[in-house]
Amino acid sequence: MQGRLNVFSLFAFGTVFLITIGTLSRAQDANPIDESWKRQLLADEQKFGEILFPDAQPSHNAACFVRHYDAAHLKAHPYQKVTSISILVTSEPWQASDDPTTRVSTKWKWTYAVQARQRDGKLRHNVSDANCRFDHPDPQNGHADYTLECNIECDAGDTLRVRPDGKSALFGLAHGDLANPNYDPQEDGQGGKPSEHADDHLFRLARAPVEECEKAPAK
Repeated sequence: MQGRLNVFSLFAFGTVFLITIGTLSRAQDANPIDESWKRQLLADEQKFGEILFPDAQPSHNAACFVRHYDAAHLKAHPYQKVTSISILVTSEPWQASDDPTTRVSTKWKWTYAVQARQRDGKLRHNVSDANCRFDHPDPQNGHADYTLECNIECDAGDTLRVRPDGKSALFGLAHGDLANPNYDPQEDGQGGKPSEHADDHLFRLARAPVEECEKAPAK
């Protein structure tokens, strides 16, 4: 019986050893590709920062994007509740990750603050200060924009796509929380689902002075 256990133990140890070696081997083989990809990501992120903040101080950067919808647009989109919106994008130095496969920003900590005015005059605020992911352009696949994907509160997948010239951006919401006048974060956290409409999911914004984002959007 003892002999069988020893044989089984040796077999199990050998199997684990081979799996471990195989895993390490694959990781080593992948490292050159991962490191190359990471270097490209860092370079693209640096370029993105230069586009957004050409005159900024190294310790603090800010860029503003705004949109005020006129009466004609709101009449053509009667279900849209957002009448004006501003997004303040900021960044600060961030320690590079040691994980070459990480999708989290590797050089900057990106944040953005959203203010939206609704038809009923109410002002909504959302701030994302964590889990922002930078993604670089991929023109061959029709994706020419620089992208920040962030979690806002409990939402996932909210994106800010900045055009290569830095003069305009598309802000996409995974959920219609900004536009829903009855949205309650506590209720949503307990399983309630806020109403949504397609007209309040994608906003095209133009670059503006930072001061425009530091005040509440006009009614």
